Amino acid sequence: MVELVSAERRKWHLVDALSQVVGYDWVVLDYPPSLGLLTLNALCAAHSVIVPLQCEYLALEGLARLKGTTGA
Repeated sequence: MVELVSAERRKWHLVDALSQVVGYDWVVLDYPPSLGLLTLNALCAAHSVIVPLQCEYLALEGLARLKGTTGA
């Protein structure tokens, strides 16, 4: 992932890779619970998002930040 830090279009590498995948109706992306570069790549490639979380205060704070990032 360190290689992507200085790369052009670094948030779109996963989109480019998945554009070559054909013959599937669904692709499930599982990524770490942070807003790092891996997560941003997955969010840029996704058409929809399912966010599992615990019913705790910090989890809800994280969900609020994620909603702010996705514009939802």
